[in-house]
Amino acid sequence: MLDLLKHATETDRRCRLYAMKQMRKVDMLRKGQEGHLRAERDLLASAAATTRWIVKLAYSFQDVDHLYLVMSYMPGGDLLTLLIERDTFPEKMARFYAAEMVLAIQETHQTLGAIHRDIKPDNWLFDAKGHLAISDFGLATDLRFDHDGLYFDQQRQELLHKHGIDLEDASRGRGVPSQPNFGSTGSDTPPSILTWRDQQRRKKAFSVVGTNNYMAPEVLRGAGYDVRADWWSLGVIIYEMLYGYPPFVSKNRQDTRHKVRHTIEFALRSLHLTYLCHRS
Repeated sequence: MLDLLKHATETDRRCRLYAMKQMRKVDMLRKGQEGHLRAERDLLASAAATTRWIVKLAYSFQDVDHLYLVMSYMPGGDLLTLLIERDTFPEKMARFYAAEMVLAIQETHQTLGAIHRDIKPDNWLFDAKGHLAISDFGLATDLRFDHDGLYFDQQRQELLHKHGIDLEDASRGRGVPSQPNFGSTGSDTPPSILTWRDQQRRKKAFSVVGTNNYMAPEVLRGAGYDVRADWWSLGVIIYEMLYGYPPFVSKNRQDTRHKVRHTIEFALRSLHLTYLCHRS
């Protein structure tokens, strides 16, 4: 849930608006989202002092029942709303916004060392001057072991038992990442003699998360992916800005995923059909 806050300091009597994200602790525990939330808070806190194209985190705090993230208010709305209003963008306009998105994704990868994993139009927000910033790091990962949901499993079970919350069958679909615990090698083998394959695995994420129309094929295949998955999502958004719809949109989620997984075959078939239409 997002709320607007007003804040005035003694030295500056002008009111400042903030957006506040409020999360119920019990929901977070039920869904196993401690790792996601911890990663979001840590990444946004780091971004606040080191980045230009990421929404700023001003404060984070908690009470008995809720966790709160207080961020800069972006009065211009989001890119999805603008796409709905205008349907398509002129090429010059699309190129301008694509350039700003490139800068934001580059900051996410190089400055924060993270994969955003949910690059889509509604996560791009406009400031008062019409410039874009990326938001919602709830699915982002920097592959730290203490940002992995598995790291919190024992603590979660103890808390739920303490408060009498029944989680029978709740583990289904709770969103716990499937990647390994990156805090250990999983054996008695010293880290210094990790094989090349193990080292590469530690640089990849394995959870199938994101929004179907914007997910890269390697994410859906679940065989491991890296920051390049975010660049795929940007390509989908650029296509949508120019043509008015995502390239793999379908009537249902299964068909969309099938198209994305078999993107090369789908592209060749589309080109062939276009060629036949031109010939006829």
